[in-house]
Amino acid sequence: MDTSDQATRQRRLRTNEEKRQIVAEATAAGASVAAVARKHGVNANLVFG
Repeated sequence: MDTSDQATRQRRLRTNEEKRQIVAEATAAGASVAAVARKHGVNANLVFG
Protein backbone atom coordinates (compact mmCIF):
# COMPACT_ATOMS: atom_id res chain seq x y z
CA MET A 1 0.00 0.00 0.00
CA ASP A 2 1.33 3.42 -0.95
CA THR A 3 1.00 5.85 1.94
CA SER A 4 2.76 8.83 0.34
CA ASP A 5 -0.53 10.73 -0.14
CA GLN A 6 -1.61 10.00 3.41
CA ALA A 7 1.63 11.37 4.81
CA THR A 8 1.15 14.77 3.14
CA ARG A 9 -2.59 15.11 3.73
CA GLN A 10 -3.62 16.74 7.01
CA ARG A 11 -6.83 15.70 8.70
CA ARG A 12 -9.15 18.66 9.28
CA LEU A 13 -10.40 18.84 12.86
CA ARG A 14 -13.74 20.61 13.16
CA THR A 15 -15.32 22.06 16.25
CA ASN A 16 -18.72 20.83 17.38
CA GLU A 17 -20.15 24.17 16.25
CA GLU A 18 -18.72 23.70 12.73
CA LYS A 19 -20.20 20.20 12.60
CA ARG A 20 -23.61 21.51 13.71
CA GLN A 21 -23.47 24.20 11.03
CA ILE A 22 -22.73 21.66 8.29
CA VAL A 23 -25.60 19.43 9.44
CA ALA A 24 -27.96 22.42 9.65
CA GLU A 25 -27.09 23.44 6.09
CA ALA A 26 -27.52 19.88 4.82
CA THR A 27 -30.92 19.42 6.45
CA ALA A 28 -32.35 22.76 5.32
CA ALA A 29 -35.28 22.58 2.90
CA GLY A 30 -34.07 22.17 -0.67
CA ALA A 31 -30.44 21.64 0.31
CA SER A 32 -28.26 19.06 -1.42
CA VAL A 33 -26.15 17.01 0.99
CA ALA A 34 -23.55 16.52 -1.75
CA ALA A 35 -23.34 20.26 -2.44
CA VAL A 36 -23.00 21.11 1.25
CA ALA A 37 -20.33 18.45 1.65
CA ARG A 38 -18.35 19.80 -1.32
CA LYS A 39 -18.65 23.34 0.02
CA HIS A 40 -17.05 22.25 3.29
CA GLY A 41 -14.54 19.84 1.75
CA VAL A 42 -15.92 16.65 3.29
CA ASN A 43 -17.30 13.41 1.89
CA ALA A 44 -21.10 13.35 1.67
CA ASN A 45 -21.12 10.06 3.61
CA LEU A 46 -19.71 11.89 6.62
CA VAL A 47 -22.53 14.44 6.50
CA PHE A 48 -25.38 12.06 5.75
CA GLY A 49 -24.21 8.94 7.60
